[in-house]
Amino acid sequence: MENAALVGATVSVSIWAMTRIYSFFEGLYSRRSERRNFIRALFAEVDFNTKDLYFFIESSRDLSKLHIALQNDAALIPHITAANHTHVYRRNITNLHYIEDGLIKRLVLFYGLLDKISAQINGLNLPSFATVSTAAKITTIERIVHNVTECEKIGNEILIEFKRNYRWLSATRGYRPYIVGKTREGF
Repeated sequence: MENAALVGATVSVSIWAMTRIYSFFEGLYSRRSERRNFIRALFAEVDFNTKDLYFFIESSRDLSKLHIALQNDAALIPHITAANHTHVYRRNITNLHYIEDGLIKRLVLFYGLLDKISAQINGLNLPSFATVSTAAKITTIERIVHNVTECEKIGNEILIEFKRNYRWLSATRGYRPYIVGKTREGF
């Protein structure tokens, strides 16, 4: 009887220990999978935004036409849209610990600049923008282009760092062609 109790206790403890070991490895796998998915999604989001910034820069290469248009029509408000994609970053801010510290700093700077650019572009539609001088409007647009250029540069640096630090990601940049309509000039 004593042996049966000992065997029963041993089997129970063994089953409990095996369950705990299984749960540990299952959790480890789950966290690893979560980390991989987050890093992969963040890479894709930075890539998408960086490509959009590049397209903006390409369409803003020659601001001389905008300068002439603003000088000819003081009431002109340039149409610029800001459609930054920040869902992955914002939704997973608590997962930034999966990213290396140096890269976190660059990501915060990148997304901070995206917010700044959006605020500047939204400012073009405020009633106060219509009241500033033509020179001030041009300076404002040039600041936006400068910030977009800086943010695009940082985005490219982040993507290079992702590839270097997370080789297992085998990340490649998404391809989206730059398409400009035949009648589109400058802005």
